[in-house]
Amino acid sequence: SWKKELSSSVLIETSQDRTAVLNNGTLKLINIQKVDDGSVFVCIAQNEGGETQERITIHVQ
Repeated sequence: SWKKELSSSVLIETSQDRTAVLNNGTLKLINIQKVDDGSVFVCIAQNEGGETQERITIHVQ
């Protein structure tokens, strides 16, 4: 799953009007704007073996 990071301890569900998660798990960002620069998203993968997280930072040019 994907969540948007508001702070180091706060994650929220991604906005469905500006993001989509494709069948392969890829996060698709829609209508990206300059104000999105620096936004952090966290991918959370889990199964019976445990959980792992990976953070990405969006850079808008």
